[in-house]
Amino acid sequence: MAHDRLEKAGHKVIHVDQNRFGENVMIYRLMYDDGQDDENITLRVKVISKGGVRVPDSNVHVHVENKHMEIADIKNEGDRVNRGYGSIMMTGLMKLVQEMQIRVITGWISSVDWGHIDRSEHFYRKHGFD
Repeated sequence: MAHDRLEKAGHKVIHVDQNRFGENVMIYRLMYDDGQDDENITLRVKVISKGGVRVPDSNVHVHVENKHMEIADIKNEGDRVNRGYGSIMMTGLMKLVQEMQIRVITGWISSVDWGHIDRSEHFYRKHGFD
């Protein structure tokens, strides 16, 4: 199973959910064992469907310091938009927030996102951010 292979490689599965298209979406945390795994965090997506296993280029990058998490990037583009991957990634991220007892979450919308600022603002507001 994909789950077992990831964990044998040293990574950690954070969350598994199903989107409205019947795809199982796995969010896993890359672990580098470099002493910074709890500071610089990358979450990735693996999609398991009837067509096989895909690893879309969707990911989350955050930085953590003193119980403060800063969202640097949530990347989900092209044909991956509006498939539920972003919301499932956010659910996985919130599980990590609880696990790490994060007190404050901040971030920004980058200038590279200005072409779809309405969609980005909607996404973050939908998940409880201002």
